[in-house]
Amino acid sequence: MTTSTFPISPIDATVNALRRQLVACPPEHAFFQQSAIDTAVGSVVACGELADVDCTGNFIRALRNGGGSVRNAVMYRVNDKGQLEQVFIPGARHLGHFTKYGKFAPRMIVTLDDATAALIHTSTDETVVAVLYPDNLEAVCEEILRHRPDTKITIAVDYKLGDLSQDSRLVRHAMAIAGQHGMKLALSGAARTFVELQRASGSEAIAKQIEFAKVPETDADEADMPESPGTLALPAATAQNGSSLMFDLVAAVRRSVIVSEFSAVLIALWVVFTHVFEHFTIAPLLAITSPEKRCGKTNMLTFLARLCRAVFAASNMSDAAIYRCIKQEKPTLLMDEADTYLMKNKAMIGILNSGYKMKTGFVVRSGKNGIEKMTTFCPKAIALIGEMPETLKDRSIHIRLERKSPDEKVEAVPEQGPDELSLLCSRLVRWAADNGNAVARVKPETLGLNNDRAEDNAKPLLVIASIMGGNWLERAQTAFKAHADADDKTLSHGEWLLTDTARAFAQRASSQLLTADLLDFLHAQEEAPWLTFNRGRAMTARDLAGMFKQFGISSIQMRHGNGQEKVGRGYQREQFTQAFARYVKAKVAP
Repeated sequence: MTTSTFPISPIDATVNALRRQLVACPPEHAFFQQSAIDTAVGSVVACGELADVDCTGNFIRALRNGGGSVRNAVMYRVNDKGQLEQVFIPGARHLGHFTKYGKFAPRMIVTLDDATAALIHTSTDETVVAVLYPDNLEAVCEEILRHRPDTKITIAVDYKLGDLSQDSRLVRHAMAIAGQHGMKLALSGAARTFVELQRASGSEAIAKQIEFAKVPETDADEADMPESPGTLALPAATAQNGSSLMFDLVAAVRRSVIVSEFSAVLIALWVVFTHVFEHFTIAPLLAITSPEKRCGKTNMLTFLARLCRAVFAASNMSDAAIYRCIKQEKPTLLMDEADTYLMKNKAMIGILNSGYKMKTGFVVRSGKNGIEKMTTFCPKAIALIGEMPETLKDRSIHIRLERKSPDEKVEAVPEQGPDELSLLCSRLVRWAADNGNAVARVKPETLGLNNDRAEDNAKPLLVIASIMGGNWLERAQTAFKAHADADDKTLSHGEWLLTDTARAFAQRASSQLLTADLLDFLHAQEEAPWLTFNRGRAMTARDLAGMFKQFGISSIQMRHGNGQEKVGRGYQREQFTQAFARYVKAKVAP
């Protein structure tokens, strides 16, 4: 399969190229308007493009490690919603890296976002760093202390005590880190954010909040905080540029498993889909197959578990628990070892088949309260060795994993963070929160495929790709067409059986075949699945009859032998006329 090339430059080269394009930032820049300061700090990009985004005029800050070395860059642009959104160098690492306002000093303030960092810096003249993600907070503090162990750190977080409408997860998270490391914690106090505090009371009020910060000693400070809602990852502090996010998602996929670039694009889009699936009427299954063991299936599932919305392992849940889970959590269900598990669980097959469309996404069960409709509509991914069940193939986006060659490398995906995937998930959650409603207003693209079901599978992901911006719609269309071409060359078991049966009739030059003779022919096909069709055992007459039944073909009693004196069961070629015409793609001589 031919793959395209992503324009991902080496980090150092990209940083150096950006440095040559910097000019002083004008005070009227949108960044300063939104951060409520009137003093220009930093630079803008004079001209350039990054992650398919025109960066001309974007406010830019270097991301540094604790030693001060530049490891990445973040740019801020105003999107069509009027939000400041972030654009990063594709493929760069973020964990433990931060933007900095002022020089390294014995006392430093650590906050979440650049706008707050710039505001606190200009209000207090203190050195302030921005970590950009909640899960990066502790890593940055540890990175600073690793290089400068005597540094006194104050963590500053937006939060108005007593405001029950606020999500308290971030301040609880900051409080735990501050208490554990003996750091002071400053809150915005009388306002929901430090920016609001500046606009209401001026810089003096900000300086006072920093001055009176204290080390959290007990849980007493939590008395005015509401319980934290939900189990989703904490979102990134700033809106995310979709194209920049996609570049990093695709890069993360390709660091974790050996797949084509086309497959990586589809996996990345499907991961995004899990966060906004409620806005669609179709939930395509993600089917992950491999020809053998040790092809990265476990790594792929762990990757999905780290990035998808509200993941649950369906293989470890009862049917009743799955129904309750779908209703309450709207989860992403992951199923491993589907080649064996599905054989034992007819209820799960029903959940997978029915949960494809929102309109029909339910099963009917009899319970204590009578007949109940159990919802089954949610994102689902299955992983298996070999071929997936035919009933699921048409409902799937099919990803084939390959075992890595000696010169290829993948990164093991840890089961939990904080790490780079934690930060990427924060960006996903933020993007979904800002753009989820937009997907309902986008008309799905069509690809012109011969398969209507494949078109349906593609539509949600194409909608997402179009919203991501850049060239992602074009990349997604190319990826789907490449996969469709590959699938067209891959026969289903039914198509394969009919093709081999047509060849058997042609080879025997006969209008009829005994079942035993047909099976002998099938078992002799070395590259076909018939010798191991039944869980490693050869296809039987019963298996054959079951496969033909779906095409309306049944075995019949027939006479054979020179004198037609013997009677046995078999098939006549005329029984297959319609099936051969409809399903046999290769021309087989009569």
